[in-house]
Amino acid sequence: MESNIDQDGVVLCVDDDEQVRRMVRAVLQTAGHPVVEAANLESACRLILGKNPSLAILDVDLPDGTGFDLARHFRQNGNPTLPILMISGRDKGECEHEVALLDARFLGKPFPALALLNTVREMLPRLP
Repeated sequence: MESNIDQDGVVLCVDDDEQVRRMVRAVLQTAGHPVVEAANLESACRLILGKNPSLAILDVDLPDGTGFDLARHFRQNGNPTLPILMISGRDKGECEHEVALLDARFLGKPFPALALLNTVREMLPRLP
């Protein structure tokens, strides 16, 4: 069942790796967080047009841009306080500056399911 992205607690996951998206969805849905997915910036932009997820999990490197591009879009276009978790196989040091500028969090790939869940719970404390 597809979640409504405006539904309270919906997490947007944008990653070109289907296995990562599946893992994020499985972990978060098991914990009661609905998830909507996109594999690239173009599909993510179509999906979120006029919508307000509760959290965005964005891969840094996407086939048609970067998760930083999408995070900047959120910050500049009406959702400046959206919690954003950047994920990447890159070294944290490579992403630190941009993550800080966007007031985002960072989780390096591969990450354990529990690390993902704990980070999401910290970012969305009012949710299960």
